[in-house]
Amino acid sequence: MTTNLKFNSNYVGITRHDDTPVVHFTLNSVDPRYYVESAKNKRV
Repeated sequence: MTTNLKFNSNYVGITRHDDTPVVHFTLNSVDPRYYVESAKNKRV
């Protein structure tokens, strides 16, 4: 069974795969705004 895992971020799309003995994740998409926000946070 594959389930969708939702994080509290609008920037990243992740799918959780729990159909094997070891749960693994697939990164489906990253919004380009994620990198802009990350750069702002590093300039503190």
